[in-house]
Amino acid sequence: MFRGNPAHNMNYKSTGDSIFNKVLWSFKTSGAVRSTAIAVNNMICFGSSDSYLYALNNATGKLLWKYNCGSSVTSSPAYSKSVIYILSEQQELFAIKATDGKLQWEKSIGEDKPYDWGFDYYFSSPVITGDTLLIASADGKVLSLNKQNGKTYWEFKTTHFIRATPTLLNGWVYIGDTNGDMYALDSRTGKQKWIFQTFGSSLNNDTIGFDRKAILSSAVAQDDALVFGSRDGFLYCVNRFDGSLRWKFDHKVSWVISSPSIVNGQVLTGTSDGHFVQSVNIKTGEEKWRAYGAAPIWSSPLTVGNYVYIGGNEGVLHCININTGEKIAHPFCVDSKIFSSPIVSNNKMYFGTDDGTFYCLKQQQINKQLFKRYVYWDKTNGSLIFKNGVDILIKDFMSRKGYTVIDQSKLASIVDENKNAGTGNMIVFVSSRLPASFLETDSVNIFRSFLQSGGIAVDLGNSPFVYDIDSSGNFNGFNFKRCAAIIGINYTENDLRSFGGIFTATATAKGKSLGIKDLWTATSPVDKKDVDIILGVDEKGRPSAWIKNIAKGKFVQLWIDQAFPEDYNFIDNVLANVERM
Repeated sequence: MFRGNPAHNMNYKSTGDSIFNKVLWSFKTSGAVRSTAIAVNNMICFGSSDSYLYALNNATGKLLWKYNCGSSVTSSPAYSKSVIYILSEQQELFAIKATDGKLQWEKSIGEDKPYDWGFDYYFSSPVITGDTLLIASADGKVLSLNKQNGKTYWEFKTTHFIRATPTLLNGWVYIGDTNGDMYALDSRTGKQKWIFQTFGSSLNNDTIGFDRKAILSSAVAQDDALVFGSRDGFLYCVNRFDGSLRWKFDHKVSWVISSPSIVNGQVLTGTSDGHFVQSVNIKTGEEKWRAYGAAPIWSSPLTVGNYVYIGGNEGVLHCININTGEKIAHPFCVDSKIFSSPIVSNNKMYFGTDDGTFYCLKQQQINKQLFKRYVYWDKTNGSLIFKNGVDILIKDFMSRKGYTVIDQSKLASIVDENKNAGTGNMIVFVSSRLPASFLETDSVNIFRSFLQSGGIAVDLGNSPFVYDIDSSGNFNGFNFKRCAAIIGINYTENDLRSFGGIFTATATAKGKSLGIKDLWTATSPVDKKDVDIILGVDEKGRPSAWIKNIAKGKFVQLWIDQAFPEDYNFIDNVLANVERM
């Protein structure tokens, strides 16, 4: 069930410094995957907006079976004694045999009543304890059912709609509604014990113009504390026995839809328009750290060892050090929103994305050497290489991966400051126009000094060193010979002949081991004797992608399509391995 147990407070131990960021396999559905998966023996199970509940082999991603639920499935499944339970958008609750996907029983638990204030993405998920199944209906009911046949034990009606999942701990049930009321119920009888009214419950959405009332966040219970977020822009902690407020943390109107987790006295959650993940002391409500993303965060956090994982709407599976709030480099990125929450089973991580893909990730060792990572993109100067906005796409992708975007002025200062101490600095070049000092060949070249002292430079197309660009940004011709003095690459001619044409290139075994893509087209092949590691060769056997050692530093030549978008994850895969060299 969601986050592993009825109290929603399960976390996972891990040893070592590995993070989940490498694809082991992926599976494509025909709808957004916002359902959080469950792992059952050798099976992984999740819902999709294409109306199906899917069961896959957790090691291979092979489809075992799928069940048509008749409407979108954003609820997260629960499992007990060979049966999987799932709720559809049309409020049909299904009990399905885990071994073959056959229906055991089906029950309508309420009406599908859309929430007028929108962004209505999630529905309640089943929670199981013993022979009892707890579920909330979209029209505002909390139900206790016999999991064997769906028979109702009791039913409690709130005054508003419900989207959250019930939380259960030691005979107490907790659920929030869209009016901003949090209820505590007796799990045996369904009788109300107390009600806590959030700040949002007193507001009028009609006068505000957007929702500042609903509790969509599922609460987490631990010891005597109950923690949950609200669309009123607060994270709340109340005494779970009497509903008295202990503290509330102000997110400055930013929705807290993410369902919090509790780890070693820390409350972890994400926030919507604030675009951050935070750690708050559960006793005092004081913030310990805050880590920013670039888009709303509606996914819920999962802690594995020392790392917190949570998906963002910018397509980043954020990985954050739980003790410091430091964002770990080289997170997994996709070109789609991540609304589902990650789970871990058998040293693999699983989650879905809005483009209908379900991912299985494996771990990769963290590089403990500290790196400062930059991507050079100058809005004013642009790129002579990339067309159709590809330069913007790659800039944004590298930014999501944790690279700091720098303009020409910042590029010049970084290289100047580190010309004798380049180690630990990596610069990926997207824009073509370079500072004049980078192009000098009649004196000590500042950029070559940066490389010789340990800096790493990465080129994604035709080298910017071959272009002569005046102060107005006009292209005035080629200077291939300049490359020999700066990066030690000897082109035969100082004109278009050194481009050589556009040839197909393929990865070498070494390139594949470092994570490069299989196939690309490129120009400007080089001589084998000029490079140290050949990552790929063109159809004539000439190095196309390569690594050149320059004293302590490196120059890395990769290729992306100059005019059309593609999957850029291979760039970060290669560079993560280059950092380890």
